[in-house]
Amino acid sequence: MIQIGMTRLSQLSMNYYIRHVMSFHIEGEKPSTTDRVSYKLRRGNLVVTKDIDVYVDGALVDKDKYDVYPQDGLIVFKTPTAAGEEVTCDYWFTFVNVLDAYTSEEEIDIPLVAIDDIGDEEEAIELGSTNKLVYVTYKLNVYGNSEAQRDDMVDMLRPAFSDQSVPIWDFNRGFPVDYEGKLIVGGGGFDKDITVGKLTFSSVDVVRNPLQSSEPIERGRAIMTLTGEYIRKNK
Repeated sequence: MIQIGMTRLSQLSMNYYIRHVMSFHIEGEKPSTTDRVSYKLRRGNLVVTKDIDVYVDGALVDKDKYDVYPQDGLIVFKTPTAAGEEVTCDYWFTFVNVLDAYTSEEEIDIPLVAIDDIGDEEEAIELGSTNKLVYVTYKLNVYGNSEAQRDDMVDMLRPAFSDQSVPIWDFNRGFPVDYEGKLIVGGGGFDKDITVGKLTFSSVDVVRNPLQSSEPIERGRAIMTLTGEYIRKNK
């Protein structure tokens, strides 16, 4: 199996990190059901790098008793719950769509953050070391439904990059969600607590309405340019 390199690990981590920091906590929500097997939450876009907990009559349910479909906000029990039992859920969701790269206006579903990996360069950390210091530049196209929402999104993102480091998660262990959109639990796969490094950004620059356009979609747009670094370790 081909191992994912640090460039792609960093790109993937940026995608998941933006969802992670632009999220809100919901506690004790009672999802709807018609068959006591499938339970629908009021929101989709659940954040897979944060906890999703399900309770029946206030007792935490083992994660092997149900499946979670984060994009759809769906909880599916492997056996039906009993009549009269109350199911509740604690989870985090994000209100933004996140893409790996810039997309055309026809494909934009706002609010949106589109990630463009501009490029990188590297240098040796010290004489004789095989490890490299990699300098990276990312451009985030931030689209809000209004100038106010755009600015709120920028204000959420700026400290997430200027005050914190981005964890580089180890997706070589596996991905959080399978090809059917189901959350993968256990089995030695993805673990949000296991990282292979971190991205540290030294510069965060913002340009609002970069085209100085009167078009609503451009007035609600900002470009955030991030410059930073990470260490690529060679075995």
